[in-house]
Amino acid sequence: MSPSRRTVLAGSGLGLTGLLGGVFARDGWSPGSSPYDWPMSRYDAAGTAHTTEASGPKAEPTIRWETRGQTFLGVEGEGPLAPIRVGSALYTAGRRLRALAVDDGTVRFESDAEYTTPPVRARAEHYETGTIAAVTQRGIVGENAGGGVELFGTNYATRRWLSNEFVHREEQITGFGNPRRPASRPVPWDGTLYTLVPRGGRVAVVAIDPNDGSVQWQRRPEVPEWGFFAPLSRPVFRNDTLYAASTNGTVIAVAADGSTQRWRESLDLQNTTALTASATGLLVPHESGVTLLGYDGTVRWNRTPERSETPEISTAAVTDEISAVVRGQTLYAFDLETGETLWTAGDCGRAPVIADGVVYATGTDRLAAFDVGNGDLLFEFEYSDQLRGPLSPPVVGDGRLYCNSYNQTLALEGP
Repeated sequence: MSPSRRTVLAGSGLGLTGLLGGVFARDGWSPGSSPYDWPMSRYDAAGTAHTTEASGPKAEPTIRWETRGQTFLGVEGEGPLAPIRVGSALYTAGRRLRALAVDDGTVRFESDAEYTTPPVRARAEHYETGTIAAVTQRGIVGENAGGGVELFGTNYATRRWLSNEFVHREEQITGFGNPRRPASRPVPWDGTLYTLVPRGGRVAVVAIDPNDGSVQWQRRPEVPEWGFFAPLSRPVFRNDTLYAASTNGTVIAVAADGSTQRWRESLDLQNTTALTASATGLLVPHESGVTLLGYDGTVRWNRTPERSETPEISTAAVTDEISAVVRGQTLYAFDLETGETLWTAGDCGRAPVIADGVVYATGTDRLAAFDVGNGDLLFEFEYSDQLRGPLSPPVVGDGRLYCNSYNQTLALEGP
């Protein structure tokens, strides 16, 4: 039996360890942690895109620093992939994984691969630093958050594993799976990475150990048909339960340990994007609007915004009282309890994020900030000619916004 790619990688690391006199027993640089961590796309495992710990600019910002040289690989028109923040490091994924110092944008290390999802940070108990994971065409890659060991200007042992035993090439050939993304955006929760993988017209939930990339379990939910495998799809978590939605409106609830499927609800919706788990229920954005499901699978409310030129809709951001979603180029704020439309704003094309009473959203040529309560425009930052917009959804922290364009990473700071 031939060794797996993961085994080969592990063996290579041990070989280098011997050559370097055991230097890999400890990770060198560590980003640490901070109150401003934004460890995954949409902030947390519930997908809320909302933090109460950090704050960003509330008046027009200026560019604190910018770092070029990275090319970001969006899929299906997503635009540039958003960064994440862990401690003193900002991680970006595109044609390479990069770790940047949040203070000045200095490149701490980089690792080559074609990453097609934003990175996520997962705890790795076997190491002193966490694992940074993202999807490539070959599977999910786990990288050393500390960058390995630097020798003569080059980082070694940045890669910990490649997990690809769940990848079925025939799924990518038939078009059910995206050839550049064989799995959904991974989500770390309670020491495990979770992803959704196409399986013969249906879907499998896969749980991965962030220490070595081994598959802990796989479960194929009991659904008659899953529909096209959405590139924006990702699972979300609340109350020890994993929730996921297909593009045709099938929502599933699975125990986080994979032991049971708790319920399934078919909503007969089209072009459903990733769920958001709120205090009130599951927000399900779809082609016609937004539906709120209770955690027992019953529909709480359904809202259809005004028609737009495009039916595309973003993933929702939520606080305890308000949900925000972009349909076409319009940002809508809904009352989370009733679904009532509270306010709207234009020229906002990407999924919003919320921090310290402010909704941030990027559009075709601007990044705008709105008061979460009444929708008042606080500022707009228009892209200069040197920026290859649009910008990714931002990461919020320490009075700054961090975001990617197609060829650079920016830190925006308020006055």
